[in-house]
Amino acid sequence: MGKTITPLSTVNEIPIFIPEADLLKQERGFIRSGRLRAKTDENIFRKVRAALSAIMQFEKSHPELAPTRGRFLEADLAYGHHGSLHAARVMFWSAFLVQHLPETQQQALLPIVLAAASLHDTRRLDDTEDELHGQTAANAHREALARVLTDPSSLDTCINAIQGHCVPDDKCPNMDMALQILKDTDALDRGRFGAPDKTGGCNTTLFRTPLLKSQDPYRNICWMAYYTAQSSEYTPWGDTPCTDFAKCLAEAVIHAKDLG
Repeated sequence: MGKTITPLSTVNEIPIFIPEADLLKQERGFIRSGRLRAKTDENIFRKVRAALSAIMQFEKSHPELAPTRGRFLEADLAYGHHGSLHAARVMFWSAFLVQHLPETQQQALLPIVLAAASLHDTRRLDDTEDELHGQTAANAHREALARVLTDPSSLDTCINAIQGHCVPDDKCPNMDMALQILKDTDALDRGRFGAPDKTGGCNTTLFRTPLLKSQDPYRNICWMAYYTAQSSEYTPWGDTPCTDFAKCLAEAVIHAKDLG
């Protein structure tokens, strides 16, 4: 009948037939939102590809900073709402936002925001709100970060972002671009809880970076992030969560695009 059965689509051992297009609903939403964004930014999908490549390359070059299970203080949290896939998505959106900056700033900022996004939640004790896990994560990973970010200024910028990502803005003494990016991309990934400006989703009135605050009036990027989070909620991952996420997203989006 030209339909696909998913591995989980059984009820009382009876297979349930689900149209392939329905299985790729979230990926098709991602493409639709991207095409809407392309009306004001024709390079949107080039930036998506560049961001996916960036997180895979970072993970390959610096595995000691990748958001693997062993990087988390509570290893089981690596599979939760603030775990490895959340970190990979925040890294992806951080790399994506950096693509919109001047080239010289991109080169300096990219490794900083990728490292900060990868490690920002690794010292959580649970999934509840707290303002301390950023400080704890920064302290725990300082030596590893210093071996990669050898410029003292870059290291300080990364530490500041990790420390401040979970602290209210008015309590952050240095709201520089790296911290703004991490706060905004962390918020973008609230798409795993709900749609933009809906219960659980990101509050678009609180964005800090110019791109999200004023240069995306129809919130197309927010919707892309929502569909990304929804589509990758159960992405299988192992020792290379960034690469696993990136490849699954890219393959699914290509497949969805082929369906029209």
